[in-house]
Amino acid sequence: MKTFDCEKLLRDHEKAFGIRITVHDELGQLRGRNDRNPLPGRHLHMHPYCRYLRNGREGELLCTQNCVGRINQIFDSDPERSECRLCCWKGICEIAVTIRMDGVRMLTLFAGAFREAGARCPLPAEKARELYGALPVLTAEKEEELSRVLYALGVSLLALLERELEAEVPARLSARRRRIEYFIRRNAHRSNCTLKELAKELCLSVSRSGHMVREECGENFQVLVNRERIQRAKRLLLTSDLLLDQIAERTGFKSGSYFCRVFRQKEGLSPGQYRTESWSHIPRY
Repeated sequence: MKTFDCEKLLRDHEKAFGIRITVHDELGQLRGRNDRNPLPGRHLHMHPYCRYLRNGREGELLCTQNCVGRINQIFDSDPERSECRLCCWKGICEIAVTIRMDGVRMLTLFAGAFREAGARCPLPAEKARELYGALPVLTAEKEEELSRVLYALGVSLLALLERELEAEVPARLSARRRRIEYFIRRNAHRSNCTLKELAKELCLSVSRSGHMVREECGENFQVLVNRERIQRAKRLLLTSDLLLDQIAERTGFKSGSYFCRVFRQKEGLSPGQYRTESWSHIPRY
């Protein structure tokens, strides 16, 4: 089976449409073969004007409020909404499209950077005015076109990565184990990802399903689910500024305190410590 380079796919679209694309993995579920990050650095808005003044704490907080806080508010307040135009404190306009599966937000893709027609740079520095003046104007036609492109791209990314993960599963694994792993991967972010729900999926009793999971996987169901949830939480800790309670909710843990307890048991340190220590080794722009 051919291996697809998701990063190259994004670069091709950027070149074709003259944009920069950012991808927010809302559930921390994106991963390629061998658990690698298929889109390293794509959670950051990397246009030079986006990066301007972001290295300071105040600028970073304002960017987070705009590209995370406002986006969550817009899309979570209206489950039927899938796209919006977003303008930030620097005067940047972007198109944002969220991809949902079964009503759950999986990805949010951004395309930019643009400016409004006739808008002036809100920052006083000459360098900022030069960068801002070089931004293309976002027209209604461009907004409509890019909304379609981002939606198709987001759906394609999810499908391609799902295909990559399926290809990684050893052929020797039984059909039953494949079904168990597929169920966990599809449902780990849900609070009702329980042995009872798996039993319904397998059309077996809860007791028989529990025995099957241990026979096929060597561990009990909750251990497997928590491992998947922790892996997702680690990705969100590294690629987002979400609060710990928000990460707990998005990865299926029933509370922030339970998430922190399980995380410490498995990783030997708290989620906050993991984020701080890991971020110290990541270049900040």
